[in-house]
Formats: sequence, C-alpha cells, structure tokens
Amino acid sequence: MAGSEHPGVVVCDRDRDSGSSRLQRLTDVDGYATVMAEGRLGDVVTRGLLPTRREERDYTEFDRLLGID
Repeated sequence: MAGSEHPGVVVCDRDRDSGSSRLQRLTDVDGYATVMAEGRLGDVVTRGLLPTRREERDYTEFDRLLGID
C-alpha cells in the first residue's frame, strides 16, 4: 500500500478498561510518522510497532516554561 493511501486506512482498537472500541485514521495514530519510518505498513503491523493507545504525556515543565498554571 502506498503512503498516499494511508489517510484512507482506519484503525480500530479496544479500550481494555471500558471495553469500548475506538476508530481513528491511521495517519492520526500517535507516533504514526515515526513508526512508518520503520518500514511498510504490513511490516509495521506484523511486528507490533503500531501504537494503539495515545501516550499520556506530562506537559508540566512545558506549561511552566510558558507561565501556564
């Protein structure tokens, strides 16, 4: 699959806590560009590199630098 076709791919994952499913575009998956640098889509998925959950990020220090409390 060509990279130009990736925006048309929808990824489904399940939240383990709530049991609900979530659909999102492949290109909206957190870390998409970094993971796709590892190879073709099929290879990335087969190797389990495609993240399915959005990482929780701590913006505390960034907010502090901007003066946001």
